[in-house]
Amino acid sequence: MSLFSSVLRDDSDRQAFWYSAAIGAFVGLLIGAAMTSLWSIVRAHEDGRLSADTRKPPAPAIALHRGPLAPFVTGFVDQNGKPVTTHDLLGKVRIVTFLSPLGDRYSPLVVSNLMNLYQELKDDGMLGKQVTFVSYNVDPAHTGPAQMADFFKQIAGIDPRTADWHFLTAQPATVRKLVTEGYGVHYRQIGDAAYAKLSAKQREDGEYLYAKAVNPLSAQYRPDYHVIGHDELVVVGPRDHIWARIPDASTVSNGELMRFIASLLKLPGMPGADHVPPAGGL
Repeated sequence: MSLFSSVLRDDSDRQAFWYSAAIGAFVGLLIGAAMTSLWSIVRAHEDGRLSADTRKPPAPAIALHRGPLAPFVTGFVDQNGKPVTTHDLLGKVRIVTFLSPLGDRYSPLVVSNLMNLYQELKDDGMLGKQVTFVSYNVDPAHTGPAQMADFFKQIAGIDPRTADWHFLTAQPATVRKLVTEGYGVHYRQIGDAAYAKLSAKQREDGEYLYAKAVNPLSAQYRPDYHVIGHDELVVVGPRDHIWARIPDASTVSNGELMRFIASLLKLPGMPGADHVPPAGGL
């Protein structure tokens, strides 16, 4: 008789043995699974910590900083053909952008992005009284007040005759001097072939390239060129100082702009109002 048979003398002993063995094996599997899961959690935590340690910190919020005076505006007319100078703009926070009426990349996106802020300021009774929008035509050689007015109708859906948005244009040399020297925005015009090469290079380098935006004027006039390098926004204070230069105007946060406006106007109860600029000209 084997040792196993001598120890387990009857069927009840054998059943108890196999039952205990099964329970033991099951418990062992549970413990093993738990240890594996715990080890995976530890590894995941370590991987996440290392990833967080090596990840680039988020870009800081754009801060207001009192800069030089905005360039003096003279010799310009708006979308209605009305002359506009710096004296017409003083006393208000200015949201300044640079637009091409026939553009199908930056310009429609910039305006679309700012329309929520425009409407919010209008609803609050601030538009035209404390805040105004100013845009400069970066394609003055091919477009004028008529195309600028149509651009507002088609893209912004606002009446150019009553809009609190000054779309300004002048002789090409006058516009270039003000925009490039005064605001530091170095726009340029390139032909279709050069633009195609630029687009291909951006794709090759993995850089972001704007999708073509809807602009009926572009389809109507069919320009054989593109104006690039003007997707920027500048915040000017009520006393004509430049306070912020913001790249990527087509994606800037409206909430960030509202914070700037509240800070410059020192409006109580609005975000940013408790972080007012230093005393002096705004």
